[in-house]
Amino acid sequence: MDYNKIITESFQIFWRHKALWIMGIVAAMCGQGDAGGFNFNFNQSFSGDNKLPNFNVPPFVRDMAENPIPYVMALVVVILGWWLFSTIVGWIAQGALIGMVDEIDRTGATSLGQGWRVGSERFLSLFAIAILLALPGLILLIPFIIWLVVFFAQIGVMANKNSNEIFNSLAPMLFSTLACLLPLLCLAILLGFAISLLKTISMRSCVLESLGAIDSLKRGWQVIRQNLGYVALTWFLLFVIRSFFGFIIAIPTIIMGLPVVLAVMNNGLSMVSIGLIAIFVVVMTIISGGLGGILTSFNSTLWTKFYKEVVRN
Repeated sequence: MDYNKIITESFQIFWRHKALWIMGIVAAMCGQGDAGGFNFNFNQSFSGDNKLPNFNVPPFVRDMAENPIPYVMALVVVILGWWLFSTIVGWIAQGALIGMVDEIDRTGATSLGQGWRVGSERFLSLFAIAILLALPGLILLIPFIIWLVVFFAQIGVMANKNSNEIFNSLAPMLFSTLACLLPLLCLAILLGFAISLLKTISMRSCVLESLGAIDSLKRGWQVIRQNLGYVALTWFLLFVIRSFFGFIIAIPTIIMGLPVVLAVMNNGLSMVSIGLIAIFVVVMTIISGGLGGILTSFNSTLWTKFYKEVVRN
């Protein structure tokens, strides 16, 4: 297998067909993108003469705090509505990207409409793959949930004790739990990595070979097992690219984020601060969605070309 040829042809397809970028941006905006993550912390120390900022709360925020139920219910409805919409559109866009790359590879051209049709036809199977692969993670959460229930139950029993008695009672449980949860955390990281690769390959089995969810997972596992070295190499290459994109996105985040943090710390939740926060969220959503969508389209192109070459050989 000529791996260099796969990378070269993938970049040519990605660069020449901007329709892939648009579909990648749609996927990224719906939470199905593949952009690098980034975090930054901002700390400000106060000397003895400094005073904590006066957090002025606008009247509408106080009204929400005094009667939160309608706002909470509205927020839940919005979140559920967005989740349903983003899940459907996001997975259709992921399937569309795979179908569009395949069509370009076969015919030299594609369209957003054709890609959307392919993604719509394979949506249920793609969504089923995501649900099935989410089950192991949910199973790993069960011990942690049980621990939380037991932990808070013990705190409730010891509510009338002093702090030393509470610490002496909970310390053995905390240390023993830490010893048990660390291996579980390591297992979860390895499992998450394996599931991510299996999902990536199985999605292509589903779209390119028109397989159901179970058969796609079996086929994806077979492809990974027989081509583990190339799969790992492809993942590492895209990890480097993803990290570079994450660094690019972090630069405007820091530049725009510092004034917002300072405004909140100095003026509290004033109308100016809330306005700056809103502008920051909108601008960063556009930047991260745009760059993340472009990265998503390239990732999908490379994985699809890789899968087709593996199957062809």
